Amino acid sequence: LESLGIEIIKTKNDNGKVSLKDLMRILGEEKNIDSIYVEGGASLHASLLKERLVNKALIYIAPKIFGGFKAKSPIGGEGIKEPENALKLSDGSITKIDEDLFLEYYIDYK
Repeated sequence: LESLGIEIIKTKNDNGKVSLKDLMRILGEEKNIDSIYVEGGASLHASLLKERLVNKALIYIAPKIFGGFKAKSPIGGEGIKEPENALKLSDGSITKIDEDLFLEYYIDYK
């Protein structure tokens, strides 16, 4: 990848996983990047929310119902069990794209 001009940033935390806080610090302070788009899986989304490294959620909803005990979820990790502890979304907008809905909201960590 480096031979193609791609810069690789290596960070890890005490568990041997990517240190998201260090990565964001490097991107911001050393690379002058002030905004990134993350499209990941449930574990990455949960980790970013837990570390409070996300300020906006871009959510696509299709008019389909599926699920079950083993269904994938957009947010993994321990989750939030009580509704009163749920992260709130604010200052948002909803756009209809064909049959789908696109939601753009800020995350309120209060």
